[in-house]
Amino acid sequence: MKNLKFFEDFESSDFSNQSSTEIHEGHDYDLKNYMFFQNLHTLKNAIDELLELAPHQVDQILSDGHGWALDHIATSVDDVEEVYHFLSNSIEMGNIESGHDDSMDHEKAPMEIDVEGNYDNVEVESGKEEE
Repeated sequence: MKNLKFFEDFESSDFSNQSSTEIHEGHDYDLKNYMFFQNLHTLKNAIDELLELAPHQVDQILSDGHGWALDHIATSVDDVEEVYHFLSNSIEMGNIESGHDDSMDHEKAPMEIDVEGNYDNVEVESGKEEE
């Protein structure tokens, strides 16, 4: 029974003098949207672990009727990409409006777009009716 502490004991102990970031191992829990960052770390860790799996085994599993996993990844990429572009553009616009344009400070990596199929023979209509 010697190790029991009452709630009031925590208020006066050294524990209460620690900031929330110290208590939670350096996480930014003092941010209003700390879960946004926690979710990003969760996504990153899951992606890193998925990339460590054997590609041929994963491909076989996906081919054996688990196309739902492909759909989830595709929609997740779309969602994350939208948030990324929104925040990047918002921060960039904020820097331009405040007079600090750091777009030249660091080079941005181009986005890769995977296009399937051959579009060499695409007919484009002008939208005007032919007379």
